[in-house]
Amino acid sequence: MDFDYNKTISRTFDIFTARVQEVRIRHVRETTLKQAGRGFIGKSTGDAQLLGVAMVESFKALTLELVRELDRIISTGGNDIPREPAEKMADAFRGFLYFLGKVTMKSVQDYLGNDFGMAGPALMRVEMAWNNTKVELEHEFALLVRKHRAQPAHLVVSPAVHPATNSQVHPVHFDDYSGKQFERLVFAFALRTGWVHVEWLGETGGDSGRDIWCTADDGATTVILCANFKVLPLRKVVSDLDKLAALKTKPDAVIVAAGGNVSPKMKEKIKGQAIRCGFPPCLIWSGSELEEQIRHKAESLLRRFCHGEPFPDSLPELVEFVAKD
Repeated sequence: MDFDYNKTISRTFDIFTARVQEVRIRHVRETTLKQAGRGFIGKSTGDAQLLGVAMVESFKALTLELVRELDRIISTGGNDIPREPAEKMADAFRGFLYFLGKVTMKSVQDYLGNDFGMAGPALMRVEMAWNNTKVELEHEFALLVRKHRAQPAHLVVSPAVHPATNSQVHPVHFDDYSGKQFERLVFAFALRTGWVHVEWLGETGGDSGRDIWCTADDGATTVILCANFKVLPLRKVVSDLDKLAALKTKPDAVIVAAGGNVSPKMKEKIKGQAIRCGFPPCLIWSGSELEEQIRHKAESLLRRFCHGEPFPDSLPELVEFVAKD
């Protein structure tokens, strides 16, 4: 009887996906106990960052174990994996990494609640740790693919598959939409993320670099700067940060929501400019990272946006539109 690659590999991914939640629960419990042991009331950005980084390290070890298990399975089946199960394995692997990233960032967000003024710096550092680890893990998987002569070589960058639904997740090209449409989507997303008050100052222009102004329940403020370019220009962000720095009332945190690519080098330049302007290192979302944020908290909004359903022009109508979603 021929070896059933698809069934064996699918069962393996199911087992490892179940273990992800065990890792998450363990780290959240350990972080909470450490905080309680210090007699500290409330949750700190430092604790949230340590939680996220510890989860990244554990997920790295778990994924490397998964790669070794896949190697063993393929060797058992005859060493050379056929193309069709190889493609399914690659899709499942990318979906597994996508799932790990979502679980990690959600755990940090849930730990701090909806206070983005506190969560911003922690999320930024955890995001950087995960992105670096993800590159290492993709490299390890690519070595596995080459070892067993599974073609084509680009398998590792196939569209993501969500492990729970086994459905493909295709990237959104935000640069296909106007700047106003993009701001409207980001504002709708902000309304869904737990801030107690959200203003779209960019709606009428003259916003002094404050496209969207958000206030948390403890009064902490965050400004979201929207920049819908295929490749984010540094001068645009520098100009907006300079305008924010000149305000009499400055925000506590800054998020840059880009519609296109943002290189690591560009992110470092933007963070450096934010520090020079007197802000903490800002959180920067590339188009793909923004997409993941929206899929995590308001996927139905993204689906309606991409399917061409028009978002209302006026603020009251847009608020009502989001509330009904």
